[in-house]
Amino acid sequence: MNLKDLPIKIHYDATEDNLVDSFYNPVLSKAKKYYRIAGYFSSTSLAIAAKGIASLIKNKGHMRILCSPNLSHEDYNALNEVYLLETIEKRMLDDLENIEDELVRDYISCFGWMLANNYLEIKLVIGKNTQLFHQKIGIIIDKDSNILSFSGSINETAAGWVNNIEEFKTFKSWDNSKEYCLSDLEKFSKYWEGLQKDIKVLEFPQAVQMKLINKQPTSIDDLLAVIKMREKTIYGTKKNIPLYHFQKKALEYWKKNNKKALFEMATGTGKTRTAVACIDYLLNQYPNNVVVITAPQKSILDQWEKECRTLLTRGFNSFSVSDTYNWKEKLKTKILEVETNLIDNLIIYVCHDSVYLDSFTDKIKNLSLNVKLTLIADEVHGLGAKKRRNCLLERYDFRIGLSATPERHFDDYGSRAIIDFFHNNKFEFGIDAALSEINPTTGRTFLVQYDYLPVFVNLTSEEIEKYREITKRIAKLLHLKETNPAEYEDNLTKLLNMRAEIHKSAENKLAEFDKLISEIKPIKNTIVFTSPKLRTKVQQILNSHEVIATSFTHEKSSKRTKKNLFFSERERILKLFTEGRYDALIAIKCLDEGVDIPSAQIGILLSSSANPREYIQRLGRILRNSPQKSHATIYDFIVVPSFIGVDNELSSLELQIFEKEYKRIYEIARYARNNVSITRIINERFGRL
Repeated sequence: MNLKDLPIKIHYDATEDNLVDSFYNPVLSKAKKYYRIAGYFSSTSLAIAAKGIASLIKNKGHMRILCSPNLSHEDYNALNEVYLLETIEKRMLDDLENIEDELVRDYISCFGWMLANNYLEIKLVIGKNTQLFHQKIGIIIDKDSNILSFSGSINETAAGWVNNIEEFKTFKSWDNSKEYCLSDLEKFSKYWEGLQKDIKVLEFPQAVQMKLINKQPTSIDDLLAVIKMREKTIYGTKKNIPLYHFQKKALEYWKKNNKKALFEMATGTGKTRTAVACIDYLLNQYPNNVVVITAPQKSILDQWEKECRTLLTRGFNSFSVSDTYNWKEKLKTKILEVETNLIDNLIIYVCHDSVYLDSFTDKIKNLSLNVKLTLIADEVHGLGAKKRRNCLLERYDFRIGLSATPERHFDDYGSRAIIDFFHNNKFEFGIDAALSEINPTTGRTFLVQYDYLPVFVNLTSEEIEKYREITKRIAKLLHLKETNPAEYEDNLTKLLNMRAEIHKSAENKLAEFDKLISEIKPIKNTIVFTSPKLRTKVQQILNSHEVIATSFTHEKSSKRTKKNLFFSERERILKLFTEGRYDALIAIKCLDEGVDIPSAQIGILLSSSANPREYIQRLGRILRNSPQKSHATIYDFIVVPSFIGVDNELSSLELQIFEKEYKRIYEIARYARNNVSITRIINERFGRL
């Protein structure tokens, strides 16, 4: 088969055609030669030029790219050509260094392989009398010398390929459009040889070529497989986002409440998918949108980006603050592109630690009112902290807050700020519903049933003394609550954290943990939630029992490196755990929020607090469904209070504190499948308090 055997249309339009499936992939699968004029040199323009590159490599074909460097008037008017080439080289190297899109990075790696193996040539072209070179042409030649050309309104400078190519026309050497087709080929040849009047052709800078070659992959076949998977994710046919009944209710609830609401949904019940369905509604409802998605960690934002690319039915551009060098200036440019209609929809991914900064909010606040602005806040409770409340801007037209528990523990002010920002609208689908309602897709409940097994621990005498000393300081602090609430809030938080750390790192937990590990057979698919102080000793205990374990902490990088294009350190650890090559993960905080590990079956809560958010999220890590998981087991290390030698006032205060811990224990026991027997044990242990 060759190009003549394909049903190639005269005209393609992105509003009607899936350009990749209906045009690029079929025609490039027949390509022996591919000539491309790619507009500006940019990471995106190279990626657009590379569509179908897998087929070209498979066919052992050859590719030529003509691209225009992005120059200022001052650069262009420089008489010194050496200076001009140095400027171009620097700009190109900077662009390659700051590629944002993972799929673009993959294509750049393919280009490096093609350059190194003489399958690719690149030249630069600039106009002599005009700064910009606007020609946009593609030419494909098959093994039988049939020629196909295409040209049209191709916007090469914007990211987000789906909507970049608005429309183009095709010309074929085997029908009555042959004249136009051959004209395009002749034009390209003249450009390539530098024979066309009013243009200057420059050799591709050697330093940039070497930079590309240095990015070539160790295995081109593995990389092409990854590209194929990602192309399907981006370009797959998407008509609507399938939702469960409660997710549809959440969507309708949000729409009926002026598109401002909190989604208080149990971990594992699809909060992200529900919010993406809301984004999809906005992109289809309004012509210009900027959507800000904020989350506590970069790894969670990566999951959001994947979900958006997979599910959204309309094209969009994306911008990741944490992945972008000099993001402040580049964000300003992106927003300007939306305001001037160069792009329609922009999704910004930003961590909680940046979303409240003046350098971010100033650009958001000044966005044109013609553009609809939306805030999607994952783990929204994190935005109630004193400084972060700065991000809760009235400029946001539409708002969604996601959390299994949006209220902030011991922070009435922060909780109130969050609730008010979302106009006191809350949709709920909690753990109880997720454990009882049947998922129609799997025929099982949305979360797996679990057993709850508490392990009781006493503080040492030294720990008891420290605990009571801090409690006394908290009692003395209460007088500031009305007179100076800001100082009260800051000091209270510090003292509560100090006191909580005594419980979290109680010395006697280690002996009980050692005993427990010796009793559980086998230790597999296990997550141990502990404190930084106990982490090393926990690892030593697991090692002594020949349990293969590793830590999953904030120190583990979520970024991919030149050495490993496919997995970050965190992704690698999770992959090995899922495959069973790690028996256990030692988790410190960063597994509390947003990381999916469906294979986890045993949870050991070695260090916990009375904060409902923490234990609900940790339950969510363990209770997610997976095909081989029939149930889960939760071991909970509980520090038992001691009132010996304590005066009545302090005893009363300690009792109030423990009531919160008792509530946590009772709530976890309440939903367990062994709730009757375990509730009896808990009542026998604490009924006298």
